[in-house]
Amino acid sequence: MTSTYSVVEIDCYQLIIPEDLMPVGVDLVLTVDPARCLLLFQRDVWEPIRDKLMRLNDHDASVGALKRLLIGNSRDVSLNTTHRLELGPELAEFAGMDKTAYWIQTGHHVELWNPEA
Repeated sequence: MTSTYSVVEIDCYQLIIPEDLMPVGVDLVLTVDPARCLLLFQRDVWEPIRDKLMRLNDHDASVGALKRLLIGNSRDVSLNTTHRLELGPELAEFAGMDKTAYWIQTGHHVELWNPEA
């Protein structure tokens, strides 16, 4: 089931995440998507995806580009006690996020989209 929520930037590159969507204390990984959105995974979901990507053949230029994009831009993140998630300027700018973002739960990960995209 897919759910969409507006997420408001409340401070320098921080988004507030509704409490019912993501508990505090979960290990998270944030990365980028070729479609110019951000992807948020729980670490235990991300690691098998990362491992599968790492096993792909780098001799294919498109595979190498995808690995550099997804793995090279991945970073560990966490929600603080007020449910704020630090995006950082590089990832926010990559996705074109300014004041708001759409939160789309896609089953095993969350997509964060610029509402104007």
